[in-house]
Amino acid sequence: MRRVKGGGTGHGVEISAAAPDSKPAPRKILMWPLVISASIAAAFLLVAVLGLQANQQLANERIKDMVALAHLRKSFARDTARINALSVRMHQAIALERNKITVLQAELKAAQNVEKMIGSPALEMASLRGTAPMRSAWGRVMWNDKMKMWKLCAFNLPHLPKSKTYEVWMITAHGKKMPAGLFNTVGKTQSIMMTPKVPANRHTMAEIAVTIEPAGGSPQPTGAVLLAGRIG
Repeated sequence: MRRVKGGGTGHGVEISAAAPDSKPAPRKILMWPLVISASIAAAFLLVAVLGLQANQQLANERIKDMVALAHLRKSFARDTARINALSVRMHQAIALERNKITVLQAELKAAQNVEKMIGSPALEMASLRGTAPMRSAWGRVMWNDKMKMWKLCAFNLPHLPKSKTYEVWMITAHGKKMPAGLFNTVGKTQSIMMTPKVPANRHTMAEIAVTIEPAGGSPQPTGAVLLAGRIG
């Protein structure tokens, strides 16, 4: 600072002036905007990171859901196949049991018819005797013309192999032989009861005989007569 003297008044006036080498006062830098910006950026970054983590978790959960659903579908497919197989076997078993029931019902009806035939006063019977090849064999023929039922019982006839069969013959008074059915005996009892096929003109039949024939039977006898009896 320098002093300047005025002329005439005797008073001096002081005029202040900055020193030519003096520097301006430093400006204060405000930090709080930077802090706020950094905080906002950090918040956005955190939100982004959390969002990515959440998306990754959702993706992982989605993958787990898909894996679980795939296992569930496979399990369902296995269960469905097992249930279908059980259903098929069950229906087969039911069908088999129905067939058995049908057979048993037919056998019961046949047995009831035999009982009726035997108890009827119209029952007729003829003896069958074993011939030279099979002396111990014997049998009976029973029929009821009113019921149109015939039964043949044979005993002491050996059980035949699959390649052979017993064949029944109806023989007319003129010697004409007509096939009347095939049978085989039960192994242990060596016996059988069967229903012969009786021709419509049965009153022309005079005899009945049994021979051994090839499996499936023959149109005419080829084996020796084992059982024979008159029915006329």
